[in-house]
Amino acid sequence: MFYFFSFLVGAAAGSFINVLVYRLNPEKGYDSSAIKEISGRSYCDSCKKTLRWFELLPIFSFLIQRGRCWRCKANIAFEYSLVELISGVVFTLIFWRLEQFLFFKTLANDWVFFATVGLWWLIFACILAICVFDFKYYLIPDFLLYFLAGSGAILQVFYFFVFDFFLKTEKLNQLYFSGELYYLLGSENRFFGLGIGILVALSVFGLAYFLSFGRGMGLGDVFLAFGLSLALSWPDILVLIFLSFLIGSSLSLFLIFFRRKGMKDIVPFAPFLGFGLLTLFLFGDKIVQGYLNLFPGLFL
Repeated sequence: MFYFFSFLVGAAAGSFINVLVYRLNPEKGYDSSAIKEISGRSYCDSCKKTLRWFELLPIFSFLIQRGRCWRCKANIAFEYSLVELISGVVFTLIFWRLEQFLFFKTLANDWVFFATVGLWWLIFACILAICVFDFKYYLIPDFLLYFLAGSGAILQVFYFFVFDFFLKTEKLNQLYFSGELYYLLGSENRFFGLGIGILVALSVFGLAYFLSFGRGMGLGDVFLAFGLSLALSWPDILVLIFLSFLIGSSLSLFLIFFRRKGMKDIVPFAPFLGFGLLTLFLFGDKIVQGYLNLFPGLFL
């Protein structure tokens, strides 16, 4: 029941992301007319007819209409439903992953769990919107970066309230997804760990930005890393950096090898960060454990 609800919420979030991405062009800026465009009624891109409520259901409307507008019979872009499907699956996976934490199973109150799920839904929805924007326009809107940083800060305030005041835990000060790495490199001091995470993220991505002269790594990616470091802290951000560069370099080499991209072509990096974040969220502890098994004396 909760999984189905998570999918519906995620699909609805994906529908809103489509509205943002396909009605706002970062290259044109954001003025009053752009805001009005977002708040306006949805319509068919071909015949401009206003869509009825049953034509606005995420994913289901596309299937019922067989990918065509009922009025003008024009094809509906599959990308809309793909974003909704991905968002629905991601929201469901978030609920499933957080449900696996033994920490939540020991709590008498469920509000901490559902509040945590809601905050991570918010963060992942923002990340998905950023990924689609970057993939489509090779730009990341400032307002989404501000929203991500704000969401990460709210998550840290929530952790501070829950772990330091409500639960009063001694060794754990937030949720970590890197498993054993927290006990090897983590800090029990919340603000020290947060500061280290921000410093490492800005240093690595800032250096990549300057060394690539803004082509291999954009300034928006640097600010994106900052927002993610607020949500993840240290040492999770270290694993995210490793995964995102591994995924990004592997796919880039694949595209270059098959001549889909050239050495001088720009490749959007936000999708790699987004996929790296999801990988860390779902399998970070297992990846770290496997790495430590291969190199058992690395941190001794």
